Amino acid sequence: MCAACGAFALSAGAGLWTSVALLVVGAVFQVVAEMGQSAGAWQLSFALAPAARVGEYQGFFGTGVAVARTLGPLVLTSLLVEWGPPGWLLLGAVTVAASYAMGPAARWAAGRTSQGGVSRPVRVG
Repeated sequence: MCAACGAFALSAGAGLWTSVALLVVGAVFQVVAEMGQSAGAWQLSFALAPAARVGEYQGFFGTGVAVARTLGPLVLTSLLVEWGPPGWLLLGAVTVAASYAMGPAARWAAGRTSQGGVSRPVRVG
């Protein structure tokens, strides 16, 4: 996603065909990033849920989508429209930071799940 944000930032002020090429490249990077995020979210939302409470965990996990759809337009409009290319670069940096934080957070949650004897992570794929 950081590469997509970088491509979008570089497209501002570039020539017509350069901008078109950068936007297409950015869109491809964004699709790949969203597919990876979707697969990872699916795995985490099921693997970390106790077997007896999967529905409850799925419901709570799904609230993240509602929050993103509520706050996303405000944050992105402020960041990307007001700040322009630096806003895109900041968004890319935030996604990198969030990505690196996800591994330790998932390992911590998996350790808590397995120690409590609640559920064992499932394998997907």
